Amino acid sequence: FEVDGYVFIAESGYKQIIDPQTRELMGRFIYDDGNEEHLQLRERQVLLDKTINQLKEQIDSLKLEMSRLQDDKDQVENQLKELPLKRHSDISFSCLEPLPVHDLLPPEEELRELSSHCETIAREQLASGSDYSVVQSGEFRRAHTPGEDPAVWIGWQVHIQSERSHVGCIIFRRKYIPDMGQSFQDFIFIIQTYAELTTKTEE
Repeated sequence: FEVDGYVFIAESGYKQIIDPQTRELMGRFIYDDGNEEHLQLRERQVLLDKTINQLKEQIDSLKLEMSRLQDDKDQVENQLKELPLKRHSDISFSCLEPLPVHDLLPPEEELRELSSHCETIAREQLASGSDYSVVQSGEFRRAHTPGEDPAVWIGWQVHIQSERSHVGCIIFRRKYIPDMGQSFQDFIFIIQTYAELTTKTEE
């Protein structure tokens, strides 16, 4: 047999194993008694066992790291509860890209979609895992002056409250935008009032 330029002589009946994936010679030999498949499966088993053990080690390491992070989080939360607070507000406004009106849902489903989207946006402003309650959720009607804008406006407003924060979110949707009337656009307005840490010199 020739392997990597070297020539080996073995008793008759031996053959070199072919890698089933690459179809290349492996440089290993087995006596031709029908055990080639058995050998390949054993090698596959060893590889799988090794991979499983590596994954178990990674999982144990991740569990330990998660436990440490949870301890750190608990410590920070306890420190926050002991510090004095003051109120602070943030306001943001964003305009989304116009989309074709054929993407709109039927009117009733459209309002449900707006309400769900509005509450999701408001909830995302809170700290991860925060408990909250919905103070208000309802359709928002924009004041309209005749002749001001031929487009159709609808909207939804949500006010949610957590232990340390109030969040208000309003989504305006302008539909059938002139001149062609073939598009709509969303505008998102967010106001958040939350508790901010104060230093001892501010007390």
